[in-house]
This record gives sequence, C-alpha cells and structure tokens, in this order.
Amino acid sequence: MGPEAMDRRSSSWARWARESGLFLVILLLNGLLFLFLVMDDRVVRGHDTLMLYMLRHTFLSNVHATGEIPLWMPFMSQGSVSSWVFGAQASVAQGVTLLFGQWLPDNSFPTLFMLQFLFDETLLLVGLWRLGRRYYSSGQARFFVAVAGVGSCLWTEQPYFNLYAYYSLPLILALLHEALDEHSRVKLFLAANLVHLQLATGPAYLVVFVFFVIVLYAGCALLVRPGASLAAWRGFGPRWSDIFWVAAIGASLWVFYVLVAGDTADVVFASFYGRLPSGATQIDLFLTYGGRTDPFRWADILVGLSPNLDFSLYCGMLTLAFAALALFCAPDRTTVRLFLCAALLFLFSVGPWSVVAMLGYYLVPWMAYYRHVCLAAPTVKLFIILLAGKGLETALKSRCSIQGPAKLIGLGLSALCLALGALSGLFWRGHDWAAEPFRALAKIDHAISLFPGSYTAPIFCGLVSSAACSAGLAGLTLLTLGFSRRAVPAVCILVMVLHPLDLYGWKFRHLFNRTARAPAEFLEKQTLSKLPYPPRRTLETTGSSRHVGMPSSTLHLGSYLAWFADAYFQLDRPWGAYRIDYWMRPLDEFLRYMQLPGARYVGSLADPRAVVADWHKASHKLVGLTEDKLQVFSTAYRVKDAQGVGPLISHPAFEGNLLFVTAGTGGDPPPPARDWRFQSAPNGNARLQARCDVRRFDANNLTLVVDVPGGASQPWLYYSSVWDRHWRARVNGRPVTIYRANLAHQAIPLEPGKNAVELGYSSPGRSLALAVWYAVCLGWFLGVLWQVLVMVFGSNWAGPGAVAGPALRWLLTGEVDDDAGGPGSTRAGGTAPDEG
Repeated sequence: MGPEAMDRRSSSWARWARESGLFLVILLLNGLLFLFLVMDDRVVRGHDTLMLYMLRHTFLSNVHATGEIPLWMPFMSQGSVSSWVFGAQASVAQGVTLLFGQWLPDNSFPTLFMLQFLFDETLLLVGLWRLGRRYYSSGQARFFVAVAGVGSCLWTEQPYFNLYAYYSLPLILALLHEALDEHSRVKLFLAANLVHLQLATGPAYLVVFVFFVIVLYAGCALLVRPGASLAAWRGFGPRWSDIFWVAAIGASLWVFYVLVAGDTADVVFASFYGRLPSGATQIDLFLTYGGRTDPFRWADILVGLSPNLDFSLYCGMLTLAFAALALFCAPDRTTVRLFLCAALLFLFSVGPWSVVAMLGYYLVPWMAYYRHVCLAAPTVKLFIILLAGKGLETALKSRCSIQGPAKLIGLGLSALCLALGALSGLFWRGHDWAAEPFRALAKIDHAISLFPGSYTAPIFCGLVSSAACSAGLAGLTLLTLGFSRRAVPAVCILVMVLHPLDLYGWKFRHLFNRTARAPAEFLEKQTLSKLPYPPRRTLETTGSSRHVGMPSSTLHLGSYLAWFADAYFQLDRPWGAYRIDYWMRPLDEFLRYMQLPGARYVGSLADPRAVVADWHKASHKLVGLTEDKLQVFSTAYRVKDAQGVGPLISHPAFEGNLLFVTAGTGGDPPPPARDWRFQSAPNGNARLQARCDVRRFDANNLTLVVDVPGGASQPWLYYSSVWDRHWRARVNGRPVTIYRANLAHQAIPLEPGKNAVELGYSSPGRSLALAVWYAVCLGWFLGVLWQVLVMVFGSNWAGPGAVAGPALRWLLTGEVDDDAGGPGSTRAGGTAPDEG
C-alpha cells in the first residue's frame, strides 16, 4: 500500500472517529450501564415503574402461555377490558417482546424489562443524533448533545413523564425537518406514525402534550423565520398519491385509537379529585396537580440531587455552561427557536407562576385533559440540551467574542463549586442546618419524595460532592476557554472526557440508589406463568407468594400500585386492593343495588373500601366469595331488563340462591328461561351441587366440563365474571348466547348430563389493530437497529447513493477510498447548521 493510499485510509478513519466512533462510545457507555443492572439483578423500587413492571409481566405471561394478548383482564374488578391498561404498558420494545413472547425463556422477564429501556434510550439517542445533524456541523457537538440527553434520563420511578413524554420527540422533529427539506411524504408519514405511537405508550392524555410540544416547536420556527417555513410547507404540492398518504395516516391513527380506547363503551371511569364528568381537569387543579410547580425546584439542575420520583432535571454542568454561552455568543435563528421553546415550556411547567399554562388550558384543544403541568419540566431539559450544542459548536469555532462570556460563566460555576462543597462538608460534619436547602428542594405536597429515607448521609454527601466536582471542572474548562484562544483543541478533548464522566457517573449513582438487588426468592417468582384459576375470590391483599418475596425497599411509601397488580400477585379479588381507574358498567350497577340503605357509597371503586359488612348478604355468593365463581342452577328466571333485576337481588329476603337473567343487548334472543311472575320475595333456592372441572383458564378463555346432576331439565351455568358483549360461548360444540345474569355477571343454558363449555373473548377490531401494531413495532425496532448499524459502520444517515461508510466498506472489501464521506460531506448526508 502506497503513502497516498495510507493517507486516504488515515483520513477516512479520522472522519469515522469524529462521527461514528463518538456514537459508538455512547452505545458502549449505555450498554455497560445496563449490563451492570442485569448482571447485578437490580429491580425497580416502586412508583410508576413498578406498576409498569407488573403490567408488562402480566401481558407477557399470557402471551407466553397462550400466544394471545389479553383483551380481557379477569383479575381486574371481576373482569374488565384491557384497552386502557394496554396503553399503559405498551412500547416499541414491548411490542416486539410480545410478538416473540411464546418462545422466550420462562425466567427471562427481569432481563427483558431492562433491555426494553435500553432500546428506548437508543431510540432517544438515534433521534438526538439525527436532529443534531440538522443543527450542528461537527460530530463533537452531536456527541455532547446525545450524552446529555441519554445520560440524564432517569426512568426508575417515573417512566412516562421522565422518558416517554419526550424520548421520541427528537426523531419526530428530525423526520419533520427532513420531510420539509426533501418534500418527502414517506418521512412525513413516519413522523405522524411515531406521534401515534405515543397513543399506545403510557397514559392516553400524554399524546396531547407531545402534540403540543410539536406545534409549539413549529410555531417558534414560523415566528423566527416565517417566509422560509411557509415556503417549505408550500413545497408539498398536491399529488394524487397524497390520497394514499392521508389514508395511511388516518389508518395509523385509527389503529392506535382502537388499541387504547376500543371496546370501552361499557366502561365507567373513576371520578378522581379535580376531574370534571367529561374527564377534563378543573383549571385550578390543572395549574397545580402532580407536584410542586414553583421555580425553586429547578435548583435540581444545579445540584443533581433529583429528590423527586416524577422528574429529574440535572443534565450536566457543562450543558448549562454551553447553553448560556449559546445565548451570549450564537444568537442565530436556531438559537432563538430553541430558546423560545425552552422558555415557553418552562413557563408552562410552573403553572400558576405564569400565564402560559392558563392560556394553554383555554386555547390548546384537549389540553384540559392533561393535568401534569409540573411534569413538562423534563421536556424543557431537552431543549436546554439542544441549545447547549449550539454553544459548544460556537466555542469550537474559536471566535474572539466567546472569551468574555466564557470567563463569566466559568467564574459562576467555580462559585457554585465552592458553595456546594462547603454545604456538603458542613452536612457531613454533622451541621444539619446545612441540609435545609435540599430538604426544601425535596418538600412537596404529597409523598413522592425520596428524601430523607433514601438519602443517608454518605449518599447525600456523595451526590452533592459529585455535583461540586462537576461544577468545578466545568468552571475550569470555561475559564481556560476564556483566557486562551489556543486552548480550543485541549478544551474540546476535555469536554469529550468530562461530559460523559459527569452524566454517566450521575446516572449510575442514581440507578444504584433507586434500584434494589433482587433476592433469589424474588427472582424465582418472576417466571412467565399463566394465571392460576382460583375457584373462589379472596379478600386477601398480601397472601401472594410474589408479594411476600418482594424486596422491602420495592414497596416503599412512594410506590404506586393499581388494581391490575392483582393479576401480577395472582389474587382474584372482588375489587382491587389498590387504586382503581375504571371498571365495567354492569358491575357499577350491581354495586349500587347491593349497597345496604344508609351505607356509605362513594360513587366509584377508585377508593378501595372494606365495606363488606355494608353489602347485601347475597353479594358474597354472587361475586364468588362464599360460593365458587362457577355455579350451576336447576333453572333461571327471565326478567325484562336490567332495571327489573336490581330490586330483586337487593330485596332483603334474597339470599343469592336464584338466577335472574336478561338479554345482554337488544340483538340477543330472549333467554330460554321461565318468566319471573311471582310477587312474593325472591327467597327460593335453585342451586345444584354440580362439579365444574376447569380445563383451561387465561385472560381470554375459560374451558370447563360441567356434570349436571340428574333431574334438571333446563340447567344453567353462572360465572361471576362481568358480562360484556364480546364474550362468546359454545356448549358441546354448539354456539349459545351468553346472557347477563344477576345484573353484572354471565350465564349460559346447559344441557342435562355432561357439558363441555368454552367461553372466549373476541374483538375483531382490536385483533386487527393488534396485528398492525405488531408490524409497526417490529418495523420501528428493526429500523432503529439498522440506523444504529449504519451510524457505527456506515455513512452517518447518508443520502441517496451513499450506503457504506469507511468502517463498513473496510469490513466488506478491505479498501477505503478518499470519497468515503464524513461530517458535512455530501455522501455522508452532512448539512451545515440549520439557521432557519
């Protein structure tokens, strides 16, 4: 190989190191962090992430055992549709996990749960890097921004607002930019599809906020450069193919709507404090709900303590330094746009401290359904990080104008270093008053604070001392930049080393403190196993072996458990042991009738109550507490409608030994039963002692064999699972109608003798939507992995005609040519920083 070829190879590898190599460093840092979590058997400690863990485990267990996603949740308030909880557990990685769930090892879930978050952070990384190509011409700036974004997300207690509310935003914005530049319908559709994925990721109202941020970003772009923004949209001239793309976007929206809201016509939602009957939030609660909104909480961005379970704001001392430098030294259109987005979202997040949140409530459609204004703060952090990239790129260009601001910022960081070091030292020496500022930072209006129980003196001082060191090193870096123009190369190297050490050191310490090492007995209970069939329901709340085996730190006071945790604990309760968000309308009507006169009725199950003594005496039999959930009657009595059943089952003389049935819907045939014509009290007894042998039980199916004793000519099977119109039944291979029984539950007519009964829940619309959702998740999963491979081995999001980069070309051919491309080159898809 000649000197010229060696020079070409050296130059190509240098370009690779400045771009793909830096991307690979972040992948390795993130991979090592998650490798520790997996190898050390770490488990989340509580709050929403523990809820997510349980819910994903429940869904995957059913898929692993049966190959079916739960459309029905049998252990959820005597049975409920799974639509809303499906959205709470969904993600791209979870979709792929469920797709291949049948072939996964039984004990793989704790590892898979961690790997799902690794993919989520990789999606964030890909989006930041791709958006960074819009804003920055150097790989160093993209590296800086990506480290700050990925290294500062903390999902251990709050995965929704602290990660899922913004993790796809960078990629959405990048795709929108590229769609406008290239007039690409495909990329516009991909951006819309990724927005729709937010409908199936976390609370349904989260998409309102995500859409709000996108519109805000577009509005700021229009404000900064109206002519160019309008011209870009006008470049989408009408085409006949637009009919297809509009239909595709509509179909995508329909799919994700069906997934989270399908089959919910008979659902009753909890009326939580501050919610109007429509589900919207009252303005006073909208401005204050979900935690403290005062600006003082932003002290977290300076100290890295993050005492709140719901959000973390620290993003690195150098991030703050270069964000400030961008405002001083790079006031171009991009800087103004990012600053406006950060400022408006900050004002939105402080709720009553500004008018922005109030204007959003009244002017933005559907914003009233979003009531967590304080939890907009992590998205503010995202725009601060993007702004910091502009500051770093300005510093790398070694402009003379940066020296004065760099000195000022460096002195401020040095003062912060001294203050944090002094406070930490005082606290360590026993001066408790020194910790008061941090206690004030942790003080909020409800128990979602980690302080002080989780922060012992060594942990507390370690975190604050680390912040002091980071502030000192960042201050020294900025002072060096301010005093010497020739120090730019050294400063660049220093930033590339100190920045990831700061962020990933902070993230490791918090992940270590906010997770617990799982004992062996806990891990043994995490196998993917189908739900057992308990013949009767229970009032037990802690009798589950999974509950007993959980680490004590996992169920601390900040833990949030919902009623579907019963499925994880494998406890079939007549109502949830924890907070209940929704239940089925037949059950709601049943409860209203079964309450004794004068008993306290709160109007919802959202407040779990031990009011069994205030229930009608027959209720224990009907819900399967003192009798089996599967009961056989010699006959049933037909009542005209559900309103006619209520007075019968709530009659003081009724003992729960008769079966009253009605048609479930107007299209059902009348029940083949005797009319109830008696005017006397319903105090008869039509029960039969029949054996019910359950052969199969899972979320969507129940198969059993019933041996009816002789003498019953028209026997009936009663099942105390809530009636829903999507249930189907077969008796001895013959389809039969499932009737609404005793107001809330199910009943089917049997034949004398032995009966093979099959009950199944089916929903063609949701099944079709699930099939599309599987395909979409797999597509995004493979797409992200492919872009990672291209970024590491290829040509860095290359444009048309550029596929193989220097590393990939060398792996395939052993040769490297001079036209390999790199940051800023045409073949590498590089662009100058976006000034519009």
